[in-house]
Amino acid sequence: MTYTRTQCLNKECSHREFYAQFVNEDVKNRVRWGIGLDRILAATDKHLNDIPLKVWDTLGAVGTQTQWDAVGDYATMSGRTCIYKEAAHQIQENYLTHH
Repeated sequence: MTYTRTQCLNKECSHREFYAQFVNEDVKNRVRWGIGLDRILAATDKHLNDIPLKVWDTLGAVGTQTQWDAVGDYATMSGRTCIYKEAAHQIQENYLTHH
């Protein structure tokens, strides 16, 4: 299912559901490579704010303009960070489930 930015703002989907639709294996791999699995697993802040913002910013652009247009949004640095943090949450959850 595709969620729009309006649905997210109206709380018809969660923040995580909205940004999760941009996460795929390539995005997770970029996060694993750029942040590091050890650092992701060591994070204790629920919003991953113990990993500095400048680190998230180094991961680069994510999502195509077509993807952003489809959900009624546009690419921003904060949106990128939300996508990467969602990918990191998925990595954490997957690791905890399987280890």
